Amino acid sequence: MTNRREFLQTTAFVAAAPLTTRAGFAYPPATENFAVVVDDRFIASKRFGARASQEGIATRTIQGDITTLWFNELYAYWSKQPTPIAGLTERPALFCLEQLAWDHGMRVVYHAEHAPSSSDQIVHDVHIAAGNLNMPAFDSAASNWAEYAASSMAGLRFDTLPARGPSKACMPAAQQDRRGTLHSWAIAPVERSRHRIYSTSTAQESWS
Repeated sequence: MTNRREFLQTTAFVAAAPLTTRAGFAYPPATENFAVVVDDRFIASKRFGARASQEGIATRTIQGDITTLWFNELYAYWSKQPTPIAGLTERPALFCLEQLAWDHGMRVVYHAEHAPSSSDQIVHDVHIAAGNLNMPAFDSAASNWAEYAASSMAGLRFDTLPARGPSKACMPAAQQDRRGTLHSWAIAPVERSRHRIYSTSTAQESWS
């Protein structure tokens, strides 16, 4: 299991790496001009990506590590034009992308955990709801929850969503997940002043 120290080490490495190999992040035409990140090690994430493609959303594939995505595409693209990104991944990918997004005026606007239970059911825990992405809706979607998440993200109006981060992935107590737990999330540009109040004990931030 990845712990908080490993999260921080990964983020520090990615942020400090040289920029010479980074190219422009060229999304193909997509709904709302954003892309989703798919971890192709997980069936649910691949189903999520397949539905996103059907909705006209560009997809980017990882296998846990976001370093290549960041080096080769995302840094240069966000530096030019901060644009929403979403995904269904493990916690470390969300943690790293959230930290990197801060420097580009972007925050988490939606976050949910999807954890397998002992009865082989998926237990949904929505920490930051957005649009139709809420716990009753996920419960109603049953086994099609991953497809539901992708379709709902396609309909989000990112320009109307408030900055709600940091996500639970940044909380000091959020160090481990049950094996197989995935996180659906969305990160988007937000308009806020640069004045912030930050507490390392609670990892919560308020903006004015």
